[in-house]
Amino acid sequence: MKIQNSKDYLKEQVEQIKKQVDPTVVKTNDIIENIKTSVIKVVDINKLMLDWKNEKSNSRKKAITNKIRDNDLEKLKQAYDKIVGELGEVQKFGKQLETIVNDFNKKFDDKFFELEK
Repeated sequence: MKIQNSKDYLKEQVEQIKKQVDPTVVKTNDIIENIKTSVIKVVDINKLMLDWKNEKSNSRKKAITNKIRDNDLEKLKQAYDKIVGELGEVQKFGKQLETIVNDFNKKFDDKFFELEK
């Protein structure tokens, strides 16, 4: 019976840790998506800058400049701001995770896993 109780307790503790970790995993995935968005925006801006360079018409150059300034740069900044914010939260969780792991190790030392004779 002690083994079953120990197993149940261990499972419960692991589930608690998972509940604490899951939101950070989601944030990490969000960071990756925002990085991908940023890369796409940078590629778009580079293409527009090349179009601008090759464009003869001043009115078309102005339209390209406005698109970069008013749309693409703003989206790039928004993605950057999200990345910075979420990275800050992930860093904070890194410190919390260290505490969680230390607490777990204290609860589940070698003696915990010894079988009764």
